Amino acid sequence: MKILAAIDLSRASGYVIEAVHRVAIATDAEVFVLHVVTPMPGITGPDFPPVSEHMELAERYLDEQEQLAELVLQLVDAEINATALLKQGEPVKAILNEAERLDVELIVAGSHGHGPLFEALVGSVSAGILRKSPVPVLVVPVREL
Repeated sequence: MKILAAIDLSRASGYVIEAVHRVAIATDAEVFVLHVVTPMPGITGPDFPPVSEHMELAERYLDEQEQLAELVLQLVDAEINATALLKQGEPVKAILNEAERLDVELIVAGSHGHGPLFEALVGSVSAGILRKSPVPVLVVPVREL
């Protein structure tokens, strides 16, 4: 079995990793832990941002990559075959593209529990994945944030 765990590096990510750990142990699954980042702006053209913005974004990417690696290491230490993935793009689209590319059988994501009105007005990554995923989705509720 292959599992894609979609995390945002918030405190909810720990709950997602815990749930993935349980499922992976029970099914001897291969796990891919994906974090999607905002795309880096282009480096040419009329809307070229200052170099300082590129440097700040690059530093943020490095920090997020380290946080992602720490979470994946928790799974690896538990003898789970886990791989870290850092992708740029719009989260729902990137998650679904990776799920298809990797041919996963389950997507696991967290839900911050903002409620139905918030979900209807703003939407969420979890809700977007649920609506569009061709494979089962396990949504881990995170209400104590």
